[in-house]
Amino acid sequence: MVDAADMILRELAAHSTEKEGFARDDFDALTDQQRHLLVEPFFADLADGDAAAVAPLQWLLGEQYVSCLRSRLENLPVGAPGLVFVPYWLYEATRDELHLAKMMAEIMRADPSWARRRHAVGGYLRRAIGKSPVFWDFCRYLILHDSDPSMKKTALVWLAQEKEYGLVELTLDHRLANCLAGMTGPGGPTVEAMKILDALHSDTGAFAASMERAKNDAATRRHPDYSKQTHATP
Repeated sequence: MVDAADMILRELAAHSTEKEGFARDDFDALTDQQRHLLVEPFFADLADGDAAAVAPLQWLLGEQYVSCLRSRLENLPVGAPGLVFVPYWLYEATRDELHLAKMMAEIMRADPSWARRRHAVGGYLRRAIGKSPVFWDFCRYLILHDSDPSMKKTALVWLAQEKEYGLVELTLDHRLANCLAGMTGPGGPTVEAMKILDALHSDTGAFAASMERAKNDAATRRHPDYSKQTHATP
């Protein structure tokens, strides 16, 4: 006879992306030992940005969900995707924007060749605070300082869309295309490119304040030093 834990593991293996077939009742029937066994695969998926792993992990951990995520976050190795994604799930559970500050700091620290950096910003961070000055300032920071041209372009699109500039798709109009060219070309950013960016959005200081909060928190915890960015210069 297949026990509840084995059934969940088999379902997880069969539908690793969709996580079909999971119900709260299946998890309620688990023993403490079985719950401990299942936390690992679901946390691994959650740390990789899989939203479908959130509910099962909450069922497994109950009231310990937030404390478990905080503890595991502190022990993730440098460069782990979970350093970007786990803070987002903590924000979703607590609404404490300190977690988003840590997420943004890790996005800046991450290897520019990691393609999911853009997904983390556009698919998660923008969903949470896209209408806020913190996000607008962060996009401006990426446009000015990120070393990945694709990130610069996408951040410019996000900023224009959130500021209701009129862009519907990911195609830049002539003015914004000139801005991007002036940011990424030799000798950039050019004076003209800065004028266009400033007209779109001037820095409010909200992102800088968010980073200062993350830096202060790092001073009292075993977190990375967010005052020293690996791949981007403040």
